[in-house]
Amino acid sequence: MTLLAMLDFFERHGISPDQEMGETVASLKYLIKRRFNAIVAIMRNIEKEQTLPTFEMM
Repeated sequence: MTLLAMLDFFERHGISPDQEMGETVASLKYLIKRRFNAIVAIMRNIEKEQTLPTFEMM
């Protein structure tokens, strides 16, 4: 069960277990920043498509 949960985590987040995470802190920081930018884009899309139209209807 644990192994299946781990594999599901990798698939959901688009991380390959074979992917090199990088040997330096800078490369790890780049990967985290890239993920953070994706989260911000999702949040902006939600705000634009759902929150603002709902607010305008009120």
